[in-house]
Amino acid sequence: MKQEASGWPSLCITKEHRQQYIQDDYEKEGILLDYNKIEKHPGLRALEKLMLNSFWGMFGQRKNLPQVDYVSDPSIYFDMLTSDQQEVTVGNFVTDEMVEMRWRNKAEFVESSGRTNVMLAAYATSQARLKLYSYLEQLGQRVLYADTNSIVFTVKEGEWEPSLGDYLGDLTDEVPENKITHFVTGGPKKLRIQVA
Repeated sequence: MKQEASGWPSLCITKEHRQQYIQDDYEKEGILLDYNKIEKHPGLRALEKLMLNSFWGMFGQRKNLPQVDYVSDPSIYFDMLTSDQQEVTVGNFVTDEMVEMRWRNKAEFVESSGRTNVMLAAYATSQARLKLYSYLEQLGQRVLYADTNSIVFTVKEGEWEPSLGDYLGDLTDEVPENKITHFVTGGPKKLRIQVA
C-alpha cells in the first residue's frame, strides 16, 4: 500500500510505462501492485510507512518495560518493596501520603514472547545502517545531517550524488523539483528546511 500511495514515478507517463513499472516492481519485490490504486496520497503513504516501521520494531520490542504506580496504601508499598517478582527501581514521595513507585519484573518472571525476535530486529537494523553508511562514506564532509532513514547533504555541480529510485529500499528525494536553500538542526529528528 505504501508503494501504491507513493503515486506513479515521474517517468511513468504512458500506460505502457506504468504497466512496465508494475511488472518491474513485481520482479524486484515479488509484490503485484494494483494499477487502479496507484495514486499519490501523502497521508496514506505516511501512515503506511509508520506501520511498516512499527512492524519491524515489534520484533525487537522488550517485554519488561519499566512500570509506574502511585501508591497511597502502606501495605501495597511494603508488598512492592519485598516482592520476589518485582524490583523497585525508584521510590519518590510525591506527598506525605503518596509514593511514586517505578518498578519492573525480575528477569526470571518475564515470559518470552513468540512475537519477538531480537536477532531478526538486530539484523534488519544493521543492514539498514550498513546501507546508510555506504552513502555517508561516499558523501564524506558534505553530510549536514543523517538519522536512521535520511541524509541531508550539500551538492555542487559535478559532485557525486547517490542515485534515486522508485522501489522499496531505494533513496528518494523528499523535496522533488526543489532545492534546500536553508537548513537548521537541533539534533536527531529535529530539523527545519527552506526550499526554493
